[in-house]
Amino acid sequence: MNTFRHVITFADAAVIDAQSALDLIQQAYDAAQDKTLPYYRQIELARTALQLAQLNESQAQARLEGLRSDSKVPNEAVVDAESALNDAKDFVDATKSAYDEITSGASAKRLDSAWGKVEKAQTQLASIVRTSGISAEMLLGQIDAATA
Repeated sequence: MNTFRHVITFADAAVIDAQSALDLIQQAYDAAQDKTLPYYRQIELARTALQLAQLNESQAQARLEGLRSDSKVPNEAVVDAESALNDAKDFVDATKSAYDEITSGASAKRLDSAWGKVEKAQTQLASIVRTSGISAEMLLGQIDAATA
């Protein structure tokens, strides 16, 4: 009887993990479609989704090992756990692919553009600091004081 509770608990945990991952992936997908959302936020959601997928894979592996360690567990439960682990691995591959696409694929043009703006701002700041004879920290402090 205890073994069956163990199997049911593992199955319930697998369902909850899968639902949590699905919810986060939906958020990441919606964010990728929302052009008004800052790009860093899209990357952040994709990275979080990938980390959650990796966590789910680890948990699926642990559940499978737990079931295999109990000789009283029905073979069907082990087969189901193996299937859940394979699904978790596929999910990791899919979220890794999506993350890579956002950070280095066609969508990365936005990242390159943003980085170009950062470099331009750094160059402008450096030229101001050189010509004014004050440190960057002092200049930024003066800017903060002027805008307060």
